[in-house]
Amino acid sequence: MKQLDFTLSLIDKLSRPLKQAQSSVTGFAEKSKAAFMQIGGGVLALAGTGMAIRGALSPAVEMYDALNDAAAKGIDDQALKAVQRDALRFSTTYGASAVEFVQSTESINSAIAGLAGNELPKVTKVANTLAFALKSTAAETAEFMGQMFGNFSADAERLGKVQFAEQLAGKMVYMRKVFGTEMGTIKDLMEGARGVGTNYGVGLDEQLAVLGQLNRTLGTEASSAYEGFMTGAVEGAKKLGLSFTDATGKMLSMPEMLIKLQGKYGKSLEGNLKA
Repeated sequence: MKQLDFTLSLIDKLSRPLKQAQSSVTGFAEKSKAAFMQIGGGVLALAGTGMAIRGALSPAVEMYDALNDAAAKGIDDQALKAVQRDALRFSTTYGASAVEFVQSTESINSAIAGLAGNELPKVTKVANTLAFALKSTAAETAEFMGQMFGNFSADAERLGKVQFAEQLAGKMVYMRKVFGTEMGTIKDLMEGARGVGTNYGVGLDEQLAVLGQLNRTLGTEASSAYEGFMTGAVEGAKKLGLSFTDATGKMLSMPEMLIKLQGKYGKSLEGNLKA
């Protein structure tokens, strides 16, 4: 009963108010999809407008060395030409370092397995754009993207690596806006949950939305709470006379589970159970 009480207590916290929790999940994919377009245009443009271009472009010798280093790591010449072009444009527009942009190609190529020559420049641009928007570094962004590409490799293959990277960037901007979570926090939340969502067939959007909501209410306990709920939800539901699986045996989405619980126990699940 202790595990059941814990599960219901967790659901109670997540479902007050239920509509807010539901909208966090159900609206996540649609709203985050447009977020990358915003940082590509509006957000970065506004940031760039307020910044003076910090001197001239990086010295040619530094750029030459950075390109040579990347080439020595096996990065294709055509890919490097595209990266150099994007780096100079990025530097001119936002006052960022073109050399660091080029140098980030190595960490991105290492972090994300299987990037084709025509994909690497585009993903490099996405990673640097996201790093700039979130005031992070390209190295940190590359590490995070590597983790997410690994955890959701099926999605990356289905969408294509560039589109997955763009959508992931949008999701990160959305997470910061809605939940106030930084990229490093999201990385820790995902690691702390130990892949439990993916193991139960939960998609990236729902995992991010639920973990973001839990992080806001439970803080550092969010990951373990999510893992505990997911592993005990099906058996806990049976004890309540409910089912958290569909006809095929797949676990229901979080909004669907919340609706079932609210239908039986009302808005305050824990309070009504004790009553």
